[in-house]
Amino acid sequence: MFLYGIHVYPALNEALTGEVQRLKLATGEITDARMSKAGLQQQMNSQLIQMQQLQIQQQQQQQSSQTQQAQQQHQQQQQSQQSA
Repeated sequence: MFLYGIHVYPALNEALTGEVQRLKLATGEITDARMSKAGLQQQMNSQLIQMQQLQIQQQQQQQSSQTQQAQQQHQQQQQSQQSA
């Protein structure tokens, strides 16, 4: 459930930000030039968030793998001691 939240909130934030910018453009509050710059910055921010999420997932997978390896080694040691 935690991983679900990681993916949903940035996408929701991006969609809402885009909609606010679209509405401001429609009402004349901002110009096309400002919209393009804001859109580019939002896209860069979104890509940065995605990269950070990928790094977090990779770290979690590595930690999980290391934990599993340690547990397997521990079980093998216990089995060896019981056999002796």
